[in-house]
Amino acid sequence: MNNVIIFADGGSRGNPGPAACGYVIYTPDVNVHPSTDALLYALSSTPIHSGGDYLGVTTNNVAEWQGVIKALEWVKKNMEDVNQLFIFLDSQLVVKQITGEYKVKQPHLKPLKQQVDQLLKVCEYYEVQHVYRKDNALADEQVNIVLDNQ
Repeated sequence: MNNVIIFADGGSRGNPGPAACGYVIYTPDVNVHPSTDALLYALSSTPIHSGGDYLGVTTNNVAEWQGVIKALEWVKKNMEDVNQLFIFLDSQLVVKQITGEYKVKQPHLKPLKQQVDQLLKVCEYYEVQHVYRKDNALADEQVNIVLDNQ
């Protein structure tokens, strides 16, 4: 069984504008719970994988969603037996939409929400939490690396 910690981010230069997403993935060798322990673990550890993708011209919000999707796709493809999954984002809006606290009203975002919901089935237990931008610096760095290279 694996525990997985994801930090995801997205951004556009202009809104809409050239956009990218980024993510950083950790696999703690200890059982972390709750998300505060996962956050502390990740901030003092080395990630096992990081990546980012150019998304073309789109909005900041779409880029944030894509950061989660790309990270979850990587986990699904590369890891087996995911027990606990902790996802950290600096977009409070996307966190509240994923957790169901806010409804996803925009028609173009509904498929992204459905995709995340489907991908979250890769694990038995998950938490999605908001973090301050400073704690999401590595995922943000991935976004900027991709945008700078376009």
